[in-house]
Amino acid sequence: MKTMRHIPDNHAFTGIWYKSYPSGRIQSAYYYTNGKRTHKIFRAGCQQQSDYSKDNDFLSISLVDRSLSASSYSIDWENDVYYCAFCGLYHTYDGGGCEVLIEYCTRCGQNVDDCNCCYYCGNDPCTCNVCFVCGSDPCTCYSQCPDCGHDPCICCPDCRNFPCTCCPNCGNDPCICDDENTEPDNPDDCNGPKCPECGGLIMDGITTRASVSCPICDGKRCPVCEKRHCKEVHSNCDPIPASGKIKASANTMYNTMKNTYPDGPETFAFSDFENLLRTNGHNENSIGLSYYSDEEVYRLRELKTGNSPTSVKVTIFTTTVATIHNHPNGTPPSGIDFLNTAKWVSDNNVYSTTYVYTTNGNYALYIEDVQKAKLFYSKYSNCLSDTETKMFKAESDLDKKWESIYKELKGLSDTDRHMMSLAELAEQTNSGIRILKSEPSSSNSFGLYYTQTIDDKIIPYNCK
Repeated sequence: MKTMRHIPDNHAFTGIWYKSYPSGRIQSAYYYTNGKRTHKIFRAGCQQQSDYSKDNDFLSISLVDRSLSASSYSIDWENDVYYCAFCGLYHTYDGGGCEVLIEYCTRCGQNVDDCNCCYYCGNDPCTCNVCFVCGSDPCTCYSQCPDCGHDPCICCPDCRNFPCTCCPNCGNDPCICDDENTEPDNPDDCNGPKCPECGGLIMDGITTRASVSCPICDGKRCPVCEKRHCKEVHSNCDPIPASGKIKASANTMYNTMKNTYPDGPETFAFSDFENLLRTNGHNENSIGLSYYSDEEVYRLRELKTGNSPTSVKVTIFTTTVATIHNHPNGTPPSGIDFLNTAKWVSDNNVYSTTYVYTTNGNYALYIEDVQKAKLFYSKYSNCLSDTETKMFKAESDLDKKWESIYKELKGLSDTDRHMMSLAELAEQTNSGIRILKSEPSSSNSFGLYYTQTIDDKIIPYNCK
């Protein structure tokens, strides 16, 4: 018989497979080559002489010993006979063994003892370079780790064993744990309750353990839902007493913009802005809404066609109360939008709202407190980004605050994370600016994004 072998990890077994009755009598048997059935083994009756054709070849099973049928041990062993697992009868050790016929290989026409067909390409001589041991072409046996059998080695880098034998608590091999509460014979029994989210130990006030694979849970319990690692945006309008007024103002100004029509030269309808997006929506475009108090009339002016997907000129007059521009990539308001909103109200007291138009819904930066917005701009105007791809100027005060907030709100969706980070930044800097968003199905119904900090944890809210 060919050498029995098994290539690790790919189930490519080579050898004999057989099925038997509980007594040990063989029902069927096959020869496998690298996981494929290549020969069928036929059981013949027990006989002393064979009359088969000289062209047939036989595999002698007379070497079957007691280990093949240990369950059928009896006093017959003492009479120098054995129970044959292939034919189910008893034989003596001095001959008269059972004979099994081997079917010829369908590739070369030879029996299994003489067949030299390659297990991979099927040719004799072999026309491929696949190694019979590692199964690779070219052979990688020389580079495989002798412990784990992989290339590259996947043994534990600490204990150098495969599988790893390091303690899951202290990370050492041998274990050096000694915490009184841990079962000495169970290295997986960390001392204390486990967090259902990360599996770390719940030990409030402690953030690190030395050299361990079972860490301290870093999730603070959410004061709203009581969950650790809470990644939800909670719905609540109560903490913002003026939330209703803020949302109504954003909705009213947007509706006014949509329902304004041209009444003279260089004035436009909102549909003109929408039509421009249909032809130039791959770039940013803008338009401004002005209010003429002496006439008590609104007019849309300065429709700008952009030539960049990340920026567009926005014209502000002393009469401008709101502007809208589109973001072709659907992103929320940028740091430039945020600072420009404060700049425009600093230059013009009547300015109130910056709208950002996207296919995912519209965003609004609403001036809640004019004086706060002016102070905010006077303090942080030097933080305006000098590149359209970064929120704020690198290493500026706002950039550092943004990075810290954005990191803490990890786990929210990309849009919620951005909006909540902007809302928290507006809160921390006392900017006087509120952040809102409408859904695609209701472009003129804005929800308010805001945050609260409770027990050093930022809680995100959406007041719809």
